[in-house]
Amino acid sequence: MTSEEETKIPITTLSRLFQTAVFEHDDTRITQQTLELSSEYLKMFIREAILRANEVRENPKDIEGKETD
Repeated sequence: MTSEEETKIPITTLSRLFQTAVFEHDDTRITQQTLELSSEYLKMFIREAILRANEVRENPKDIEGKETD
């Protein structure tokens, strides 16, 4: 399995997430293209969160120069 396949969020998981947590009406539909784009967006968001968390871990000073726990 390549790293690209390992980090891809399954479309069925995203679909279920939208249906249970986002959409107010059970009959709301979402297109395959929208699910694929949402998957890419979430992958970027998660990657950025990991990079920022790692940066904070390596340099535990916040913007004001105070130590963080």
